[in-house]
Amino acid sequence: MRSRVDDLTVDVRRREVRRGGDRLTLPDLTWRLFEVLVERAPDVVTFEELARRAWRRRHVSPDALTQRVKLLRQALGDDPKSPRYVGTVRGVGYQLIAPAVPELEMAVGPRLLGAAAVIAILGLAAATAWMAEPRDSADEPERPTLTAAVTVEERIASARDYLARADNESNERAARLFQSVLAEHPNAVDALVGLSFVYGHRATKYDGGAIWADEAEDLARNALAIKPGEAEAWHALGLSLDAQGRVDEALRAYQQAIAANPDDRAAMASAAYLLQIQGRLHEALVLESRVLESGGATTYSELQIATALHLLGYDDAAWAWLGRAEDLKPDNPLLTATRVQLLLSEGRHEEVVAAAAGDDEAARGAGLDVARGEALFALARYEDAIAAFRAANGQRPDAGRLEGLALSAWRGDEEAAGRAFAAAEQQRLGRAQGDRWPDSSIAAAAALTAAGDVEGALERLDDAIALGYRDWRRLSASPFFASLRGDPRFAARMDRVRRELAGQRALVVGDSRLSDVAPSTQG
Repeated sequence: MRSRVDDLTVDVRRREVRRGGDRLTLPDLTWRLFEVLVERAPDVVTFEELARRAWRRRHVSPDALTQRVKLLRQALGDDPKSPRYVGTVRGVGYQLIAPAVPELEMAVGPRLLGAAAVIAILGLAAATAWMAEPRDSADEPERPTLTAAVTVEERIASARDYLARADNESNERAARLFQSVLAEHPNAVDALVGLSFVYGHRATKYDGGAIWADEAEDLARNALAIKPGEAEAWHALGLSLDAQGRVDEALRAYQQAIAANPDDRAAMASAAYLLQIQGRLHEALVLESRVLESGGATTYSELQIATALHLLGYDDAAWAWLGRAEDLKPDNPLLTATRVQLLLSEGRHEEVVAAAAGDDEAARGAGLDVARGEALFALARYEDAIAAFRAANGQRPDAGRLEGLALSAWRGDEEAAGRAFAAAEQQRLGRAQGDRWPDSSIAAAAALTAAGDVEGALERLDDAIALGYRDWRRLSASPFFASLRGDPRFAARMDRVRRELAGQRALVVGDSRLSDVAPSTQG
């Protein structure tokens, strides 16, 4: 059914929105939100109903809902200060301001056949007769040669090629190609999976924001509903959950991908990364060794091996693996980020700043700016540190905010201390809703330390350690926890991490499968 909404034409069957001859691009979840508003117009749709019908969940965070409506308004060209299409009913929900008026099919009844209609019919009959008459070929104008249309398979192949290039511009080109396929074939599994990867990369690599992780999850689940055993769909689902901090669920999805396709080296590397996040370093290295045995490394394997070995205390081996990664792919965008993490752990803050400054500002990710801010804080360059945290937050709304508030609170800003406390509480609620990312708890611990809530900070450190955080050297060198270094309770937590690492080292040393991954640990 087609409807008119102000100057928009909405075709529910085709899942299209057009303004004049231009089609407006609405990602899948954004479309479902708009579809619910159109269906219920002009009624107000509550937050709960939108969560249930658009997200297909019982609860959606207010931030996720707000960001999704923001994306819808941007796609429609709506002004939130003076909305034309989507209105907000504070505390209740959203509504479509303009009525959704169904477009009637063009039908003419016998009583409506006037002279113009009769003339049109006669004209059509005459034209039909003319088309049926034989004509001399000399009378026909020369027809242009038509170029063969690009097939669906060719578009998907081209999109995959762009996706494999691992840069933001190519990622967006892949998005357009996958979207063009889905516009014609909404159930094309390869395109659903490909676009899920695109959105997952948008959220994780290119700081597009967590909202794209929701889109990626939705597309992957749609693909799995059509083809449950599709290995790449499980891999894409893992990436989308990974981007949301749902580590346990993401790991299970990656493991499903590996079970469906034991040769999926990228899924193995992704699973290894999450095992590392959980502190299961021995298992992570075993999986990375399988990646190497299967015919070479992925974009990430060498860097992840370097990080795991560094956490285990095998610094020389870690730096050697980082050097190998640089030799194999010197333009890998994650090289600098990994180098900076290792330098931070070793307390080499001047080198952190120099390494981060070497990257083009537009290419720096939010995580790199957070690390740069921490190093600048350690060097007492406070204004530069705050600027770095703000830069991170400008790239990604969940990055740098807690650290920036913590630094401001540490410098005596009482208002910032109050906001740091509130933000840390919000993080705790996020963990209750499924965020299993250890770094989130570390950032909250830093904020609470600066706000003067030592007990709360220690509890968040406990959370992070339970979730798998193992970089005790970085915590010990971090300016955020300088006031806790003399506290025996902080020291006890660092001892706990060291004991966990000693157990992982024993497993690595005793495993002959890892002789090529960590040769310095054998013998």
